[in-house]
Amino acid sequence: MSNIKQEIDIISFDEYNHLILRIFYNNISYLIFDEFPPAETDKLSNNQINNLSGILSDLTGVDVIHDDRELFIIMSNDKIILEKVIAFLEM
Repeated sequence: MSNIKQEIDIISFDEYNHLILRIFYNNISYLIFDEFPPAETDKLSNNQINNLSGILSDLTGVDVIHDDRELFIIMSNDKIILEKVIAFLEM
């Protein structure tokens, strides 16, 4: 895999589920959950959890792929796009 440009720890809606945003130089980013779906959350409905890649894609305007159970691939490493993802997850 390409070199990592930056890693950001996200304090999310689920305080027991550690999230990392791993930003690569090749214009992609990984959103990595410790556990997905989250065990408990009052912030997201089951429908939102089941369609998180679509929600993040709509929010950012770029493709977001739910690649593996805990891995979402964001097809960008643009700072403004990633700030939208972080703001949504920190809600």
